[in-house]
Amino acid sequence: MTKITVCLIGYAFFSKGREDLFCFVCQSVCWFFVCTRSIGMSRTVLKGLGANFQSLPRLPVPTVGATLNRYRESVSHLKKKDLVEKHLRVVDAFESSVAHALNIEVLEADKKAASDGSYPFSYIEKIWDDSYLGCRDPSPVNISAAFSLKGQHFSSQQEAAAKIAFAVAAWIRRATTEGVESEGVDLSQLQYQFCCSRVPGLERDTFTRAETFESNTITVLRDGHVYLVRTASDEGVLFDESSLEAAFAHILSSTISDDHPAPVSVLTSGKRSDWAASYTELMRHPENESVLKSIQHSAIVVCLDSQPWTTDVEVQKAMLCGGPEECENRWYDKHQVIISKSGQVAFNFEHAFSDGMTWCKWIKEILAPVVAKSTTVVPQDMVRPLSFTFGKSFASRIRSAKTDVKSLIDSVELASATLPIGKKALKKAKFSPDSFAQMVFHAAFFSIRGKIAPTYESCSTNKFFHGRTETMRTATADMHKLLQALESDSSDLRSLMTKVQASHIQIAKLAAAGEGCDRHLLALKKRAEARGGDAMNMFNDELFTYSNTWLMSTSNLSLPFLEFFNFGPVSLDGFGIGYIIDDECMRVCISSRKDSPVADAEELKSAMFVACERLSKSLI
Repeated sequence: MTKITVCLIGYAFFSKGREDLFCFVCQSVCWFFVCTRSIGMSRTVLKGLGANFQSLPRLPVPTVGATLNRYRESVSHLKKKDLVEKHLRVVDAFESSVAHALNIEVLEADKKAASDGSYPFSYIEKIWDDSYLGCRDPSPVNISAAFSLKGQHFSSQQEAAAKIAFAVAAWIRRATTEGVESEGVDLSQLQYQFCCSRVPGLERDTFTRAETFESNTITVLRDGHVYLVRTASDEGVLFDESSLEAAFAHILSSTISDDHPAPVSVLTSGKRSDWAASYTELMRHPENESVLKSIQHSAIVVCLDSQPWTTDVEVQKAMLCGGPEECENRWYDKHQVIISKSGQVAFNFEHAFSDGMTWCKWIKEILAPVVAKSTTVVPQDMVRPLSFTFGKSFASRIRSAKTDVKSLIDSVELASATLPIGKKALKKAKFSPDSFAQMVFHAAFFSIRGKIAPTYESCSTNKFFHGRTETMRTATADMHKLLQALESDSSDLRSLMTKVQASHIQIAKLAAAGEGCDRHLLALKKRAEARGGDAMNMFNDELFTYSNTWLMSTSNLSLPFLEFFNFGPVSLDGFGIGYIIDDECMRVCISSRKDSPVADAEELKSAMFVACERLSKSLI
């Protein structure tokens, strides 16, 4: 367990109008950590991670001046000049009135939490947790992200499931006994990848985990039927892959053409408050409480799908939301391994407590050759069917949830683009692959909408203690100039692209250093909401709202073992864009809402190919 004590110097400077000096002194001199007191929210520490926790700095609180200047730069070109100028006057008024006082409140709260060594472990952590856990939208499409593996070849569905399940069990064993290599980044999220679960609540969800990190069971879903599969003997020795393969084969043979008539699993895909009401009713029966805890504290969920994935879009739909044939074969409160009928492997992630870099960390390690002590001795109770007790009125909840999730699945349009340029060609041209990708996305959007899109790109802040992500606002002024030049057939594209690259690299560095503007603005907004009145003028302004309406939500996970990476759009008229940049190509997954009057994933896909060709010619 860990206590974080931060030595804060400079409290004498802590007064209105002088918090910038206080912030500088505190955050420049004094992030020193000492051990041993319980971490908040009952989170335990994996063996071998303690030193990593204690050596990382706390996420800095930016100064008001720096945050607002970066914000001004990000909105200066989003709307017509008169509307921007009007908004900037509101921003100036905010800075000269309550902004510094609000920031002092943020700093004081962060200072106290640091001194106490208690949750929250950054100025944004509780706000961020509340945002995820308080969201009442369904987890599929809206919250969960997903990716699929490439280059994995299995002879059967049960072989694929057995190899992945054994690798997960072996990795957990290794992590708890030998520790995990830190690589200089925060690994606190690894504590709640396995043996834990999101728990639905009427207004806000919570989180539960097993008393110990290691669990000797996994949950398996097949056609809505739920099973608990043991992965280790009573003595704690892991069952080998052949034993697990036999267990999965038994499950597959037991559920042929036997869809569950009332699958409780489908309730996890609905609105969180609806699932919470159903969960409360289920928990009134002691046997249901035991079943739910068995699922929650199992290592992970393995979903054995009954359908093959024959196209790229079928893969993406299966991993993101299951498709209409598999909507009952998911449990969205936990991380899920999804295995197609033909043995393809994908993952769907519960996003509240972890991010993409953490998922990639453990998946990269479980894909490495596994050496672990194991046994072929299989007990009779290795596979245990789980069932719930409920009446006819409760079954109507399940039918309603199934109808709702099928409607959600049908509302999502997915497209896949493999752009014919990759890291090798771009690096040869001395150009940043990620900068180029963002230019392609912006140019494609601009060509179909005639305007620059407020755009979110995720940037990890995991070099800080409990760091999550910061926003990179890639719709920069330089990007806007490039888009205008593309429309006017300018011949000076290369120099404009170089400027866009420079500004993109700069905002990436600032975001990674915890010096973006969005997390800090969110913390200031929460303080302003508590005050009300004029304190909210900037946050209620039309342009502020528009600048945070991400018409493109983008994220780059470029690792050699990933085939596709996707998530849903975060606004009705926007796009979700997950992308992977390989040596020879870029694979882009695009999502949009069918009920949007303007967003069309296929249209953006076509525009990306045109933009990629034109921009490539200017570089190569």
